[in-house]
Amino acid sequence: MVKEAKRKEADRFILSAKIKNKALWKLVNRETGNAHRVANIKINTGVKRISNPQIITERFNAYFTGLIEDMLAHVNSYNPQQYANFQMKNCSETMFIAPVTETEVEKIFKGLKSKSAVGFDEIPITLVKQCLRYFIKPLVHVYNISLQTGIFPDMMKKAKIKPLFKNGDRQDIKNYRPISILPVVSKPLEKLMHSRLLLFLKKHNILTSEQHGFMESKSTETASHSFIQNVQETLDKQQHVVGIFLHISKAYDIIKHNRLLDKLDSYGIRCLCKKWFQSYLTNRTQFVEITHREKGKHIQYRFQSSTKTTLYGIPQGSILGPLLFLVYINDISLNIQGAKLVLVCR
Repeated sequence: MVKEAKRKEADRFILSAKIKNKALWKLVNRETGNAHRVANIKINTGVKRISNPQIITERFNAYFTGLIEDMLAHVNSYNPQQYANFQMKNCSETMFIAPVTETEVEKIFKGLKSKSAVGFDEIPITLVKQCLRYFIKPLVHVYNISLQTGIFPDMMKKAKIKPLFKNGDRQDIKNYRPISILPVVSKPLEKLMHSRLLLFLKKHNILTSEQHGFMESKSTETASHSFIQNVQETLDKQQHVVGIFLHISKAYDIIKHNRLLDKLDSYGIRCLCKKWFQSYLTNRTQFVEITHREKGKHIQYRFQSSTKTTLYGIPQGSILGPLLFLVYINDISLNIQGAKLVLVCR
C-alpha cells in the first residue's frame, strides 16, 4: 500500500507540472538523495587543482568573458564583405513604442515566477509582489522615461553569474555554462519591450515560418513533425534524402551587437527604438558568484568575483534574449538554397 501510494503521488507530481522533464528529474534526485547535495566547486587547471573559492570565481569570470573573444577570433577569418552580401528581409514601416500603464506593469509582475534566485541587489520577486502597490507609480515613471529616451538603466544591466554544471568532469571549467541572474525590476521593462517588439514582428510577418523555438503554438514537437513530413514527402517522390544537423555552440554569447542592430534596423526597429536596444546591449557588466561550504560546517558562504564588462552576446536568463536571437538568425533560410530548414532555438 505504501509503494502504491508513492507511485500515485509521483504520477500526480509529474502530470501536474508544467515542465514534465524537469519534474521527472526533480523526483529522481529527491528519491536518490541528491536533491540537496551541493558539492564545492574545484577547478583542475592541468597543472594544479584550485579549491580556493575566491580564486575560482575570478577564473570563471575570466573564462566566461575571454572564451567568447577567442571563439570570435576563429570565426571571423572570412571576408567581411561576405556578410554584406547576405540577403535580409526589409520592412518599410518603423516601430513606435506605446507608453506604459500601471495596469500593464502590475499584470507583468504578477505573471513573473516566484523564484528564489536574486540578482546583485538581493531583492526577491516575492517581496516585490507583496509591496508592489507602494512603488508601482515610480516604477512606471522609470519605465516610461527609459522608453522615451532610449536609455536602458545601467544598474539594470548588472548580472550575477552562476556557473551551471552541464556534464563530464566537474573539475573542468569548460563543462560549466553561465546563467545570468538579473535584477528583478529589469524583467518587467524587458517584458514591456518584448511584447511590443513581438507584436510589430508578427504584424509585418517578419519572423520566418521555419523557426519553431520560442514561438507561439510551436515547439520541439512541431519541429520534429515538420522534419519527418519533409523526409516522407521526399521519399514519396522516390528521391534521396540527406539530413544535415547543426548545433551552434555558445549561440547567445557570440552575437555581435552591431550586426544585431543592423538586423533590427532592416526590420523597422529604427530611431529611438534602435537607440534603446543599443543601450540595452552595450555596457553590460557581470560578476560570478559561487557558494562554498567549509568542511564540518553546515553554513554556506558566498564568494563573488570582481566585475567585468561584456562586449558581446545577450544575457542568458533574460526575457528579451531568446527573441533577439530569433531576429539574429531569422534570415538564414533566405541564404540557403535548395534545402528545407527546421530551426529550433531552446
